[in-house]
Amino acid sequence: MKILSPNLGCPLVVDVQGEDCSLPVIASLPITSWKSDIEAMEVQIVPSHSPDAPKFSLHIKNAYCIEHPDGTRSFSHIEQTRDVISLAVQQALVPSDHTIVHLEFCLSHVVDFVKEKHSNQLFDLQVTFEGRVVENIQSLYIASLGNRPVRLLQINDLHLAKRNDTLESYAATFGENSFINSNRHFRHVLQQINCMAQKGELDGVLIIGDLVDFSGVKLEEEIPGKDNNWQLFLKLVRESKLSVPIFTCTGNHDWRVYPYNLFHFGYHKDFGISKKLPFDPYHLNSPAEVKKTIKKFAKTSPVRSACIAASIFAFVFLIGILWATWPMTSWQLSLSLLLYVFVQYGIHTFSRLFVIRGTIPMCSDIRSLIPYFENITPYFNLAVRFGQSTIILMESGADIFYEETITQQSPHLQKQINIYKGISEGIVKTNGFWEKNLYSDFPQLHWLEEVLKLNPKGTIIAMHASIVCDFSTGTNQILLKEREGYVGHNRELFLQKCDKKVLAILTGHAHENAQVLLWRATNGEFYLRECCGFAKLPSSILLTTTAAVGPKYHKAEKPPYSRLWEITPTKIIRFDLHTGE
Repeated sequence: MKILSPNLGCPLVVDVQGEDCSLPVIASLPITSWKSDIEAMEVQIVPSHSPDAPKFSLHIKNAYCIEHPDGTRSFSHIEQTRDVISLAVQQALVPSDHTIVHLEFCLSHVVDFVKEKHSNQLFDLQVTFEGRVVENIQSLYIASLGNRPVRLLQINDLHLAKRNDTLESYAATFGENSFINSNRHFRHVLQQINCMAQKGELDGVLIIGDLVDFSGVKLEEEIPGKDNNWQLFLKLVRESKLSVPIFTCTGNHDWRVYPYNLFHFGYHKDFGISKKLPFDPYHLNSPAEVKKTIKKFAKTSPVRSACIAASIFAFVFLIGILWATWPMTSWQLSLSLLLYVFVQYGIHTFSRLFVIRGTIPMCSDIRSLIPYFENITPYFNLAVRFGQSTIILMESGADIFYEETITQQSPHLQKQINIYKGISEGIVKTNGFWEKNLYSDFPQLHWLEEVLKLNPKGTIIAMHASIVCDFSTGTNQILLKEREGYVGHNRELFLQKCDKKVLAILTGHAHENAQVLLWRATNGEFYLRECCGFAKLPSSILLTTTAAVGPKYHKAEKPPYSRLWEITPTKIIRFDLHTGE
């Protein structure tokens, strides 16, 4: 049995002033016995961070097996989007002899308790079955929201990694005392969140991608390894004892399996290190472990196989030359042998450069996200009702793939990465963010269309990568077609569906701070226009990008960055940028 939703990154929000007092739970249960298993379950909710607080037992109202949970369907209300779980996630989490079931529980007695207490409350969901307790932390938020504006803090690009804490002290031994520790920045932001929530200035948090820098802590054959950076994210969130809910979507780094070398292509500067250090890119492996694991990977690499073939060909070619020209003078023989050694050295160097630095660090795999699906959220796309506003969380894809695809629906896109571009950490046009990628693909757009048919009020869309790369407009209006996008595929169709229904699109990824207005002219074309003092055009969409909580960038030198949004059913009141510790 697995409880897929609600969970830490996809909590249910219940307004005590609203009419709906139900808790939908999405679970994986055995196909043959799910009905009897439901009767044997004990379902409770417990106030988060309060072990001595009273537990509330929940009674089931309704239950049904979800047919084709990966399919797109029409929705009668926003929370029905919880029934849609992608096939890739099902294959990762749900055993073949299980089915996905929608359970609905009555919450009216818990809502009455929160009303009497006059205090908003986060709850953990606990399900006991056959002596085993499954707990989804901070998965339910019951609050008095009413008709007032909703205040949400946007953060993104956390780039958490267990190695960061170690590297900070390691760099200091070389006189580098300005290392930017993304973990420390996130701890600081969590403290800010609690402070704002205690003052009544905050209702929830949006974490828009790149929660981790990469999933694996060490080079391991298992993906992800038992020791992974998702554990760090969960640990920091648990320790912070947040009093408001968080909502998450993934970024390109969340798909990445292995660590990368900070000193490739000057990335060390983004982490506050001014010079190259004798630094092992995997760091938390011993040198012997790294050498052994790389050797295993190299044996199965197609590049390695090509190098071995080239080496054999060079040897055969040398024998052919010797056979055809024998007898040879001593200088001819020496020159031939020297040329052979030079070619073999070149092949060996090529092999190390492209196999070790290309294939391994740049591998992305959906298995990297399994701890995320299990412990945070099983959704790539999800719509959530929050008071009088609606949050739509959308996946924007990975930037590197090595013999792997995002979805099972398009196997023809399966391909090996361009090795040269892979080494350069994933140029945006290589795979995930290229013209032929699956974001926004037609199933995703159809899902969005069905959500927006409900005419939700105060709608914002949160996605990691933006549909625009260059936000600069000056005083001119720029035709959208003239600008590339990190997610450029079908973006006009995406905007057509958002037109007049979405107030703002919130993004990260670029590690810079910018905002523009997107508006549709009478000719049907979309234009970018400067967002000056937020003098919003009628029917325009506010598009923003926010710099990182983690590393700095030459356009954003003082992380951690965050953005505070205040939203009503009809307009954005503010989207203030906060910076620095």
